[in-house]
Amino acid sequence: MIEKYEEVLKSFLNFYGVDNQYREFNSEFGELAIELANFLTPDFMKEKNKILAKSELHENLKTEFADAIIMLWQMVFATGITVEELEREICWKIKRQEFRIEKKRKELEAK
Repeated sequence: MIEKYEEVLKSFLNFYGVDNQYREFNSEFGELAIELANFLTPDFMKEKNKILAKSELHENLKTEFADAIIMLWQMVFATGITVEELEREICWKIKRQEFRIEKKRKELEAK
């Protein structure tokens, strides 16, 4: 999917510059962390007297995930890592985690 947007994301990076986009990257991931906390811990919002409907939190979270992913891909491109390289690394890490979980299951079953 990302290949379809690779050139336009690189153009954002070129237009704004790596330093600016790195700051924006940090900002977007901070916003995502806040929205995720809001979504997962309703008491967080009660403390601030801003009780939002779960559907509104869901919409906010979708927006922040999208913003963070867009910035993440720009940082990937800024470092020269290719989509293919990253996909291979992601696949390897997923398979490694699957292996760890299966190993742990077998250990637990053996007890």
